[in-house]
Amino acid sequence: MEKVEGNALKSFLLRAALERKEKLLKRGKITTQTIWDKLVLKEFQEALGGKTHMIFCTSAPISADVMTFFRRASGAYVFEVYGQTESLAAAMTLPLEYGGGKKNFYMLRIVN
Repeated sequence: MEKVEGNALKSFLLRAALERKEKLLKRGKITTQTIWDKLVLKEFQEALGGKTHMIFCTSAPISADVMTFFRRASGAYVFEVYGQTESLAAAMTLPLEYGGGKKNFYMLRIVN
């Protein structure tokens, strides 16, 4: 953000890119293939490793603004998982995937 704050053009382009990406998110589209990704957000995405598909926040609850920013800027799925994260890999199902049968190697209890 420091690189952007002192430059009116860069600030404008970043705001425009994030607004456009927000519109895509509201339609359920998560991508890094837009012109905004190539021209404005690429440096941020490269700082995350370049080909980030999923981001997991495993600490205390994260602010909605931070989650939204990372979804827009990274073009990746962002998940908030806290409490019982040790069962994440065994219990996670990605969007549009089949969950399969029961897992015999752990117990999960759901309480209202």
